[in-house]
Amino acid sequence: MIPGYPVLTALGLDKDVYPPGTYDPVTAGQIYRSDLASWRAANGAPDVCFFAPINSPGGSSISDGQTENPDVVTFVGTWGATSQRSFVDVSSRLFPDTESASGYLRELATSIQNCHRVEVGPDNHRQLLTVQPAAALEVPNSEAAVGWVRLGTTASEGRAYVMDIQRGNLVVRLRVVTDGAITEAKFRSFATTFAQTQLGQLPVG
Repeated sequence: MIPGYPVLTALGLDKDVYPPGTYDPVTAGQIYRSDLASWRAANGAPDVCFFAPINSPGGSSISDGQTENPDVVTFVGTWGATSQRSFVDVSSRLFPDTESASGYLRELATSIQNCHRVEVGPDNHRQLLTVQPAAALEVPNSEAAVGWVRLGTTASEGRAYVMDIQRGNLVVRLRVVTDGAITEAKFRSFATTFAQTQLGQLPVG
């Protein structure tokens, strides 16, 4: 699940920010509790947009049933650039079976469709972000993908491209946060290559 350096170079990324192995795997329940605490502390609204700032496939909506979920979540790594304020990170979640992973993706798709604008931060520095469903990604028949585009009021504020790609019981999240140097077209090319040439080599669980 580690992106190849030629692919990263094509995005203009040449720096290991958090190389593979920096973080130990955690449970989806741990991630959910941490993300929910951050959402509440930032006065995030509306709750249907809870998923929008999250950097791993830990939770697609707010639900008490997720607090003790034992699924393994791994932060694969983060790569950036010395010449721009952009980075890509990769994370993954192992579900108990394919149907559980498919259910997660369906729930995420519903949340994306119902989320249009996100508000986070204190009253004196409130950040307003828009959320748009990403166009369908071309992936192998053994995979599925759901994603969104997050936009701030300016090119350098809050722009992110996110795609969750499922293969069997595995879901991998690809996320680019950028000041505008990485275009959506470049991100989609990266995500398509990742889905076809890297995830496509993994056995289906």
